Amino acid sequence: MKPIVIPTVLMVLVAAHNLFADDTKTRSPIAETLASVAVPELPARAAEIVKAAKPRERRVTTVSVVDAALAISPYVGASVVGAIAKAAPEMAAIAAEAAARRESTQAAAIARAAVVAAPRQSVKIVAAVCRAAPAEYRKIALVVAETAPGSGREILQAVAAGVPQLRPAIERALASVGPNPVSVAALLDKIKATTTDVPSETLLSAAERTAPLGNPVRLKGPTIGPPYIPLSVTPTNVTPSTSGTVPRGGRDYAAP
Repeated sequence: MKPIVIPTVLMVLVAAHNLFADDTKTRSPIAETLASVAVPELPARAAEIVKAAKPRERRVTTVSVVDAALAISPYVGASVVGAIAKAAPEMAAIAAEAAARRESTQAAAIARAAVVAAPRQSVKIVAAVCRAAPAEYRKIALVVAETAPGSGREILQAVAAGVPQLRPAIERALASVGPNPVSVAALLDKIKATTTDVPSETLLSAAERTAPLGNPVRLKGPTIGPPYIPLSVTPTNVTPSTSGTVPRGGRDYAAP
């Protein structure tokens, strides 16, 4: 049996080695670096990589770091985004949007972590996360309103920027309260009650869910199309000479 078993074992080992080699070739240097880090240490290491990147490369690096970290563990989105936002506040919205695109159900937690770490970027963060996960806009707005009290008007305007189809309803709601303090929860309830154009993941196309960061796909309104009934006659212009004469008092229709 040895002449049969040994070659078989060697073939399996060679195949496994080739698969591993192919996998490492396709990994980016960032993914390779993070793959060697323990999961609890991912947020700190991710922040270090982003902070060390050159300014002109920081945006791309941020997206790559977030994608690589969430590929290792989908549950570290909020902690990774929070660490990046604290180390490089200008990248807070970029990191939050990248994480929310991968894990939309965690969008609210991701937005909260980003705003806590970089409060001055809260408007950009809300708009970016809503753009990535439009169906979660209500949760995002409410959690950020709790984190940044007194900024309800700015939060709703950011929601409108991230989810353009809600802009008319949000603008009407804000106009209705005038200069008075804004209750995000109350206005969101009003917006939901007065509009049927509420975003839903089930209504978003694949292109809309995976649009490049900072370049969202515009949601189109309804269009007119078939079915339709073609005309049975050729259309003609009606002129006084071809329209006939209507007698005074109307035509002599039979009484009902």
